[in-house]
Amino acid sequence: MWPGIFLGQFLLALSEGLAIVPATSISAINSIEALIAATLFIHFGLQPSLARIKDVFGLLLLITFILQPFSATFGNLALLMGSIINLQQFPTSWFSWWFGNAMGQMLITPMMLLFYASRQQIRAIELLVVAIFFGVVGYLLLQVFSIESLSIMLSITSPLIVLVAVYKGAAFATLATAVLAVMSMHSTHIGIGVFTLNGKTNIVDLNFFIINLIILSLFIGLLVTSLKEK
Repeated sequence: MWPGIFLGQFLLALSEGLAIVPATSISAINSIEALIAATLFIHFGLQPSLARIKDVFGLLLLITFILQPFSATFGNLALLMGSIINLQQFPTSWFSWWFGNAMGQMLITPMMLLFYASRQQIRAIELLVVAIFFGVVGYLLLQVFSIESLSIMLSITSPLIVLVAVYKGAAFATLATAVLAVMSMHSTHIGIGVFTLNGKTNIVDLNFFIINLIILSLFIGLLVTSLKEK
């Protein structure tokens, strides 16, 4: 898949106005990152089903401490050498790159792996129902009722994620989490919802909300899988 990653990143970089050389460099770095990820995933014996605590922790640690530090370091070096950022901007740019990409990978990668591992058992209609239900929940909480408390958001959404993880498994729980995360980011982008205060984005609460749901969906799903196996 790495050629597709290269091409997708290259077109994205060009659309953001990057010159050919830094765009090519960043695309190559992200392609190498994918190859490193696949190699280490296999080397450490991790399984796409994420049915063991080793699999879940291994994936999260791989993303946080190997893949994204690699991508952020060499990606920002490409930007630095292309005079797109200066040396003073490097630390801030590195952190933003690392944190943003790590969040994205922790949100999407487990879901894709779980869908792949359980593709024979999952029915498309069930996925659609879960996606629509949590889309409606997110819309009501963020845009209709405009809840202003993070604790209320968590007290409503967390039990729902737990219920989905218990009755339908981690794959469906990660899908529900992804839908709520997208709804939260969209509402924040247009300036409404709990993560927007006086026209300013409360990025800390937004990230805490998403990370909380990611961890909840993965580890409740892991617990349920372990209990079923016993």
